[in-house]
Amino acid sequence: MKNLLLNVVIAAICAEVAASRQTFFPNELQSGDVHVDFASTSFDGPRLSPGPNATTYDWWYFDAVSTSSNESISIVFLMASSTAFPSTDTGGPMSVIVSGSFANGSAFSHTILASGGALIIESEDKDEINGAWGGGNASFGGRGLDSNETSFKIILNSPKYGVYGSLSLRSTLPSRYPCGLNAPGAEQQVFPGVGWLNPQPDASAIAHFKLGDAALDFSGSGYHDKNWGSVPFTQAVGSWHWGHARIGPYSMVWIDARSPTGDTHRSGLVTKNGTVLLSSCASDSVGVTTWGDGLANSTSGLLLEFGLIEGGHLTMNITRTVVIVNSPVYLRYLGAVSGRVGDEFQFVGVASLDAFNFTVSS
Repeated sequence: MKNLLLNVVIAAICAEVAASRQTFFPNELQSGDVHVDFASTSFDGPRLSPGPNATTYDWWYFDAVSTSSNESISIVFLMASSTAFPSTDTGGPMSVIVSGSFANGSAFSHTILASGGALIIESEDKDEINGAWGGGNASFGGRGLDSNETSFKIILNSPKYGVYGSLSLRSTLPSRYPCGLNAPGAEQQVFPGVGWLNPQPDASAIAHFKLGDAALDFSGSGYHDKNWGSVPFTQAVGSWHWGHARIGPYSMVWIDARSPTGDTHRSGLVTKNGTVLLSSCASDSVGVTTWGDGLANSTSGLLLEFGLIEGGHLTMNITRTVVIVNSPVYLRYLGAVSGRVGDEFQFVGVASLDAFNFTVSS
């Protein structure tokens, strides 16, 4: 029955993508070596061949946050074992992690198992991608990957977990890699062993979901990125702060991370009314200062400073408002943002953030 359902999904996707390249990943780890691609010209395609083993991982991340309430959702299509990435592999490497928050601030989190494996279909011109995680009844489809008008639709239909609905994302900004906009030959590693790309740094988002008896319906700010790695995440990363925000005419994305040996790696994006003011991985592109005692789960907020291309600095203060996932080494949360550029009028908005810290004990 599972194979029949997967075949139906394959046929439906192939009907939409006439000239296509298909890659199927069974819900099992590879026992041998895996090729990890940090130079692919397929912008949002899979980066592990023939699939994940015990030390490699690949995932597609999507989220949306309401600009008027506490509502949010994040959806991760994952290929990873628990040895490659923490807190996964609950029945095979293929899963879909769904988490978020309702208007009253209460949080939810579900891990949907994909026992039927994962299918990725890319158009030959690399402008479209579709993914289906079999057995989990979860899929995503993207169009316009080679343009500034990228759109994605994510669909969940999981009776077992009581999760139904869709998320639609339409880009408002061009796609990018860690050190600059999407261009041939761009650096694809945010730091050694960790690949990262950002098809949708900011997007208009519409979310319609039913989780059990609760509805989640909102519009707001959306986002999509992709991570993959050639070594276990905890071997490459000691600590990590990531987030995206929208305040007034500005949109921002940042990564401020340190390796287990203390090397710092950063990536920052700032735009104003769609015009790029900063897209860089330079050491002064963004600086993050946390509130709290350093544990991931006790971060109360952030102070950020971006160094803009044409001089000046954008400073932001983010105060944690809603905790979505909380563990000794990991925190996912929403924040209220205030920021300004020089003497410009202060703007306010919302942010979606997460933090890892593997360098401290619980």
